[in-house]
Amino acid sequence: MRWYDLSEPWKRSFLQAWEAYCHGSIPIGAVLVNQDGAIMLEGRNRIHEKTAPSKQISSNRLAHAEMNVLLQLELSDYNQLEGAAIYSTMEPCIQCFGAIILSKIKQVYFAALDDKLAGGTTIKDQHGFIESRNIKVNGPHPILSEIQMILRTDFLLRYENTRSEELIAAHAIDYPLGVTLGRDYFASNKLMYIKDEPNAFPKLFDEMVIDIKKMKEAHTV
Repeated sequence: MRWYDLSEPWKRSFLQAWEAYCHGSIPIGAVLVNQDGAIMLEGRNRIHEKTAPSKQISSNRLAHAEMNVLLQLELSDYNQLEGAAIYSTMEPCIQCFGAIILSKIKQVYFAALDDKLAGGTTIKDQHGFIESRNIKVNGPHPILSEIQMILRTDFLLRYENTRSEELIAAHAIDYPLGVTLGRDYFASNKLMYIKDEPNAFPKLFDEMVIDIKKMKEAHTV
């Protein structure tokens, strides 16, 4: 897999996640697509930022990527959501999954599993109202999840001083390779060196894929 192999929703989701990382927020991005796969809206985590575009939120713990996508919808937009899907680089948390349910979006795609911490999609079969929405959840993605975890691990080590090791340990259960590479990237400051470069992420993505492949091969020898 290379950057050019990705569908446009995944490209835009990861570009949003990278933008969040570069602004000091949790590296998670999301997009909403219509039934034809065309991008309708996009957003990113803005928890640690002071400002946000119109209809989005920042500087509070609710400023998640999926929320910043869904908050842009007008009431009249819901009539156009037949067949729509939301993509996110991380499994939506309980808050965001609840917002997706109430928005009547029927399909969710996510890259990395987060069921050991905040992931909320497992509740879809545990409540009658949620079951009635018949939501299809697609994820995790084998390569994209590791890339998300590289970004996530570096971020936690860099910004989450008190709970970083606790959170990373939970992620390492499912993604030991991504966590290990995230530690390596943090130690070398790889992401910080390039974060101000324009259009840096596609090249970085391809480098991550190569590093993941090398590590997998090393672990199978």
